[in-house]
Amino acid sequence: MVSASSAHSRSKLSTDYLAISLRLRSRREVERYSLAALADQSGVTKSALRSYELGVAPLPFGVGNRVCEVLRLNQYWLAHGHGSESPWLDFSVFDGGKELLERAESMSFLDAISGVLEPLISDWRATNPAELVSKKKADRDQTAALKRMSDKRLELFLRETVTEFCNAERLHKGEYLKLLRTVLFELEERNSPKNALTESAPSGHCSAMQIADLVKNARTQLGLSREAAAQRWNIPLGTLRKYESGERKPRGLALRQLETILHSSGLSSD
Repeated sequence: MVSASSAHSRSKLSTDYLAISLRLRSRREVERYSLAALADQSGVTKSALRSYELGVAPLPFGVGNRVCEVLRLNQYWLAHGHGSESPWLDFSVFDGGKELLERAESMSFLDAISGVLEPLISDWRATNPAELVSKKKADRDQTAALKRMSDKRLELFLRETVTEFCNAERLHKGEYLKLLRTVLFELEERNSPKNALTESAPSGHCSAMQIADLVKNARTQLGLSREAAAQRWNIPLGTLRKYESGERKPRGLALRQLETILHSSGLSSD
């Protein structure tokens, strides 16, 4: 059995290691493995595996590789968050793979995949065109992992991350804030009441002209000129003008921002 080392504190971990812990935990839950069952099959103590899933310590390559084998998980995906989630790669069958595995055994998972094993992975990816995906998919994978969590698990993950943020050194707090923003946005999506922008149209989505009318009404109710509204709402004047003319339709975070504005103006639907 392998025990977790206390030599590494989570406050010193980079966002890359935190992302690995998130992917590992979410994948285990998707595959319906209990923490104890996966630890037993991977040859690691339950407490050690928990520490890796919480980001308390960096995942060692030996442990990570055995976990990937049990879950049939691709090591490159676990390390970087993009590409296919499977198959697991048996590096021992690659030319020179056994020697490189021996060198990687004492390294962290990320360092091994990005370092000594990178040539083997590059050769494999070069023969698998489907692996050559956009880097932007990494962010979508992290968001998808959060969405697969149950409400209870997501709230627990939030509490754990807040605790670690409070204990982190000032230098590393920004890394936790980035993760916290992603988690909080997912919680807001699940728990925010529907409002005028999502309820007013039968399809559940407003047209550009419906949004234009709502924005103009909100500004009128507040007695604001377009210039004053743009400054107060922190929206570029040109963008606000396009919203009000129906020339442009807000999406994503911009849509959420307008929902908040309309709610504060008393235009949210009950």
